[in-house]
Amino acid sequence: MIKILSIAGSDPSGGAGIQMDLKTFQKLGAHGMAIPAALTAQNSRGVSGTSPVPSAELSRQIETLLSDIKPDA
Repeated sequence: MIKILSIAGSDPSGGAGIQMDLKTFQKLGAHGMAIPAALTAQNSRGVSGTSPVPSAELSRQIETLLSDIKPDA
């Protein structure tokens, strides 16, 4: 099974970001993985705020994942 990694913002409404990426990967029959790069306060009508994940934490997430699972894309 192909493994796909998304590094993107998180959309709690599920209409975009890593949530939508994971839905798409599943429909393609792929194993989806996701690392959030930003958290958002949003709903289906818009975004009211964003908070980026600190770069050290983002790097740690990437390094930890790649030490175990190698994405194909």
